[in-house]
Amino acid sequence: KAVITAPKPPPEKKVVKPASAARSDTNVSAPPKKAAAGAAKKPSTAPAAGEKRTAVRGGGGKKPQTASPQKEEILPEPPVEVVGDPSARVDIGSQMNDYLMNEFNDKNWIVRQEALDKVRNMLDTKKHIGPNLGDLPQNLANRMTDSNKNLALNAFLVCQNLAIALGPHCKTHIHTFLPNMLNALSDQKTHVRAQVLACIDAWAENAGLQKVFCSEFIADAIKTGNHFARTELFNWMGRQLPQSKDYNILLNELLHAGLVI
Repeated sequence: KAVITAPKPPPEKKVVKPASAARSDTNVSAPPKKAAAGAAKKPSTAPAAGEKRTAVRGGGGKKPQTASPQKEEILPEPPVEVVGDPSARVDIGSQMNDYLMNEFNDKNWIVRQEALDKVRNMLDTKKHIGPNLGDLPQNLANRMTDSNKNLALNAFLVCQNLAIALGPHCKTHIHTFLPNMLNALSDQKTHVRAQVLACIDAWAENAGLQKVFCSEFIADAIKTGNHFARTELFNWMGRQLPQSKDYNILLNELLHAGLVI
């Protein structure tokens, strides 16, 4: 007899999963735990950008030495030249020799002019001089009354520069020059009187107004001078008195001389 057998079922197909998928199924890692709120972060020991890290050796290592700040060297200040200090002034007395003084009184006006120029150049160079002038004051005062008007004007200019160079030391010589200054205010020419007033201003500024006012020369010039001299002097005193701290003293001098009524 024929044996009828049932058909065998088809073999099951095995599904082969990829290795990555198999690992993911078996090894599922738990999500990372969040840091607890408020937990303090550990300070980072990593060096900052551009900073070199120094290795610290343990066990009695020496501390790194730091350079000590250098002390600034204080230099002494240079000496300051004080204008009123006689030691800071130049003595020109020895340069006022007989040869130069003879040139002041030479018959030739050109030689007299050259003598004035020499003194003016000397004053421009020395700037500050001492009170020793030798025989210069009287010889220079004589040139203020020179017959050559241009030379006389130059003498007033040199005399003005002399007062500036002498500074307070011009008190010694003011009475040598003041009479000729005041007499020259009687000149009819305006530019001559202007130069004379500039010279008087320089001497009054450096010697002090009291040295000018407290002298008999002012009273004599007002009493004996012409109207040019009186006008210039009264105008000059009117400008100077209000600016002076010795106003009362100077006014008393004028009252004593009978110049103020």
